[in-house]
Amino acid sequence: MREQDTKPENAETRPEPVKASKTTEQRLGLVGLVLAIIAFIFAFIPILSFTAWLPAAAALTITIYSLIAKNHHTRVTWVSLIIAAVAWVVAIIVSVMSIMSGASFLFGRPGLPIFALPAGTTTVQYDVTIDNGTIDRITYADPSIGHSGDNFQPATVNYVQPAAPFRKKIDADKRILTNETTYKLVASTDKTGGTIFCTITVDGKIISQQKATGPHATADCSATR
Repeated sequence: MREQDTKPENAETRPEPVKASKTTEQRLGLVGLVLAIIAFIFAFIPILSFTAWLPAAAALTITIYSLIAKNHHTRVTWVSLIIAAVAWVVAIIVSVMSIMSGASFLFGRPGLPIFALPAGTTTVQYDVTIDNGTIDRITYADPSIGHSGDNFQPATVNYVQPAAPFRKKIDADKRILTNETTYKLVASTDKTGGTIFCTITVDGKIISQQKATGPHATADCSATR
């Protein structure tokens, strides 16, 4: 004798669990990729680089969520993660460089970022000699001090009746010098006359030489570089 089916005729049938749709995961991957690309573009633009971390952070959050929570390991997700991470790093670098460039504009030479400034010093040497006479006065420009701006002009230093021969060596910071920095050395004789010579040497290279003869004669050496 067959056993009768004891299942009620009106019993509800539970639907089988539906597998999670991949459509949402794919959309998340595409959104993360778009945000990562936007962040990557913004990262290379000096002003926009300050905001590039926003789409980069959003892209990283979405892609990491897709990888960990959804276990959605696709090429798009991994590409989004890499681009977003690179954009984050580039944005930081460009932003820091922009800040340094702005500081250079305010406190150094306008238009030249600090990271591009030449390091080290420039050695300037002033020499004055005289034949058959006495040095009355020497005036020279000191490039290690002075006004730093659009047109850097060194401070002026005076010597009265210095001993001959006269030599002054100055080490100036290259970051405060420009291509329009003027190096100047003026030397004069006293009433007894003689022949006076002036020489300006910058980093071992003579850039100006002059001489003058007679009472109260003036040798004027000057160069801009």
